[in-house]
Amino acid sequence: MNILSLAISIPASLLLITSALAFLRAKDVFTMTHVVMIANCYIIPLVLISVTIEHFSWLALTKIVALILLNLIVANLLCYLVVRRAMANKIVPDAQTK
Repeated sequence: MNILSLAISIPASLLLITSALAFLRAKDVFTMTHVVMIANCYIIPLVLISVTIEHFSWLALTKIVALILLNLIVANLLCYLVVRRAMANKIVPDAQTK
């Protein structure tokens, strides 16, 4: 594994662990959806890029772009469904309950 791959994968894995802990500590649905979106928009693409940086090819780059787009579509759909369910159950963020 080369140095550039390690330089990207170690911070990405630490950020992934941090986002998992933030998700577990979240007290409401809206915080959970924000953590999921941050993880899926920024951290997961970093992990995917760091995995294939060692054996770079245009096919690998195409697969990475396709996986990132699929990941973002699924994450947006999941967050939409969670927030829609929360709104249907009249769950509001903690800041608005005062």
